[in-house]
Amino acid sequence: MTINPLPTAGPAFENDLSTFLSEEDADRFKDMFTGFIVSGGLGATAGSLTHTPTSLTAYPGGHFITETGSITYPDDATHVWVICHKDTTSVVTNWTRESGTHYLFRNTGSATTPTVPTDSALLMKVTTASGSITAVEDARITYPVVIASIIQVLTGPGAVDIVSRITHIVTTGADALTLVDGVADQQKFIVMKTDGGVGTLTPDNLGNGSTITFDDVGDSASLLFTNAAWHFMGGTATLA
Repeated sequence: MTINPLPTAGPAFENDLSTFLSEEDADRFKDMFTGFIVSGGLGATAGSLTHTPTSLTAYPGGHFITETGSITYPDDATHVWVICHKDTTSVVTNWTRESGTHYLFRNTGSATTPTVPTDSALLMKVTTASGSITAVEDARITYPVVIASIIQVLTGPGAVDIVSRITHIVTTGADALTLVDGVADQQKFIVMKTDGGVGTLTPDNLGNGSTITFDDVGDSASLLFTNAAWHFMGGTATLA
């Protein structure tokens, strides 16, 4: 049984066969997995409004794509979200395509991650000011399955686990929090849910600091495990 109709003999056979071959596997992958980034697709800060992300390989909506193009952003925008899309021409509602590329962006004005359109995958959040790209936050999913429903709720002091993608902290005082090493390219998101005191996270290995402090409800940390250590990639928690 197939998702798309099997080609049948007739004048449209070659066109139908081409469509079937290009869509069938992708549609199966889309049913089984989330879109993800194999490598690249992350840009850097710049003294202009244009940057060229590292060479992208990705599977948005199950489709294999590569991209080496550049992106030019609107100025003085605090929350420009960037995605890649399966093709280079389709109109995606509410998103602006960088002409001729797989890249699209949207200035939402909000730090809340927007709903990712069909056949797309999230790449980054960009901030611009005074004609420059001033901040880039990694928002990539780098593996095909996201168990988004598993959330650890950690009450009081203890270990932030590496099984759940998200941990909600409920502090009960001056809480000491720990985090063991993850696996290469693993992402971890931590948010203070309830403020009963200051929570101080001390990972076994933190590549760009020693501790991360959560002081208020909503304080957050986006972490990436790479080069044998966790790295604080962004958020409102305090890195020290």
